[in-house]
Amino acid sequence: AIEAPRIHCLKKVLHVEGRIDKNVIKQLISFGHKVKVRNDFDNYFGGAQGIFIDAKTGILHGGADSRRDGVAVGY
Repeated sequence: AIEAPRIHCLKKVLHVEGRIDKNVIKQLISFGHKVKVRNDFDNYFGGAQGIFIDAKTGILHGGADSRRDGVAVGY
């Protein structure tokens, strides 16, 4: 989910990453939405690092957003 394409709505404008399917963007526009296409992995959408702990195994799974410098660390 951290690396998934992002959409953000601000002041009635949908800001979308350019890697969202072009047909989806066209359909949003056809529905009457104002759409601003931003760069892939644009810092506009923020960043995240996360750690998931598997309750059954205790194994930690980490993910880091390529939009930012950072790593997920667990011990």
